[in-house]
Amino acid sequence: MNAPIDLSGVVLLTERLTLRPWRQSDLDDFFAYASVDGVGQMAGWKPHESKEESQAILDRFIAGKKTFALELDGRAVGSLGVEEYNEERFPEFADKKCREIGYVLAKDCWGRGLMPEAVREVIRYLFEDAGLDLITCGYYVWNRQSKRVQEKCGFTQYATGSHKNKLGNVEQDVKNILTRENWLAAMLTPLEPEEFDRYVDFAYYLALDTTKSGYPTYTDGVKTREDFVERARKAFSRYNEEILLFRHGGRVAGWIHWYILPEDRYIDTCSFCIAEGMRTAIEAFVAFVCRRFPGNDLFLGFPKENVEAVAALTDLGFELIEESCNNVLDFASYQPLPEPADVVPITRENYGPFAALHDRETDMYWNTARILSALDGWRVLVALREGEAAGAIYHQVREDDLSMDEIFGVDFAGDYDSEVFRELMAAVLNAEKRRGVAHMVFFDDDMTHADTLACGFRCVGQYVCFRKTIEADGDAS
Repeated sequence: MNAPIDLSGVVLLTERLTLRPWRQSDLDDFFAYASVDGVGQMAGWKPHESKEESQAILDRFIAGKKTFALELDGRAVGSLGVEEYNEERFPEFADKKCREIGYVLAKDCWGRGLMPEAVREVIRYLFEDAGLDLITCGYYVWNRQSKRVQEKCGFTQYATGSHKNKLGNVEQDVKNILTRENWLAAMLTPLEPEEFDRYVDFAYYLALDTTKSGYPTYTDGVKTREDFVERARKAFSRYNEEILLFRHGGRVAGWIHWYILPEDRYIDTCSFCIAEGMRTAIEAFVAFVCRRFPGNDLFLGFPKENVEAVAALTDLGFELIEESCNNVLDFASYQPLPEPADVVPITRENYGPFAALHDRETDMYWNTARILSALDGWRVLVALREGEAAGAIYHQVREDDLSMDEIFGVDFAGDYDSEVFRELMAAVLNAEKRRGVAHMVFFDDDMTHADTLACGFRCVGQYVCFRKTIEADGDAS
């Protein structure tokens, strides 16, 4: 169906053009290009013979509120209309929000790539802001220029036919369409190794802005540019990772570095850095996952202050599974806490008490079985009360990198126990300081936060994590 469109007050900017509503002061510019032979014929109308003719059409443009003027260097050099498509010809689109676009450009501006630039921005507006599902666009079979514009902008052929134009000629035409799904799919392309140096600094620059990036964050004072570059380069040597460039408005606007754990049906990101169009980038990535990996769980974490990402994930039906504070401890200023007496290390031989506590954490990726299978690379401690396990703390131990470790969680046998928490934290932090680790990271909630700060941590940001299970039909549960 034809969706309602009102372009009054809408102004779109591209690299060279301003797309805006027509004004009465545009009359001279309008007549100047519309009266040139060969311009109107491309769209099926004759050159304007007088300013009065141009004035009448300009009045219709302004009253209709559905046509942009294309302004270049202060001069109106073309028009781009968001017209109604032929619902009788295409009844199959009745359940979709659609419109048709048509365009004209001054002859002295041909061959400069201006029309693809304008069309791409109008497509973005119609899908992102106007909420359309599908856009149609047509050309006469002999109009190779218009055909090329539409191909560059992602349209594909849908139908052919003929109609009588305003010149009285019966012309053969081609009708193209662009769906929202195909538009989103075209925004993400794999980053090639030879492109890495061109974009890595741009991506890192975005990673330093919590409103333009996801987790893991590089604003914590711990991770460096070298860490970012090293981690990103690994995407080219690992079978289960990839970096996707995100294009928005015809230019690269960021990247998404994702990975999958196939055996766990788990998908997450290493960096999600987007300069503009964050909502669209998320929608494009979700659509990408739906096409490639049905049946997997998609996890996306963002700083809470990235309100555009949070709103987009909520609107897309993601479940908020974690909201926490990202805390960092600098061991250079850490004074060891009193060593607790009733904290014991867990091995495979005495794993049972920890398993009994940790089995209650049903939503955590690092569940009891996974930690046990990788226990050689973990430190797990249990605090005892009268010989019984009262709480546990667990984190990975990276022997090859002492820059940072992360505490993954603290479990309790019953309600939160501040004393048990501090004993467990003291045991871990004292051991890590002796080992020469530089920083410790811990994500916590309101319940533990006061004790976390008392142990020497500082909060560097608020973290939110969302999850969506992609079903075989592309929907989510």
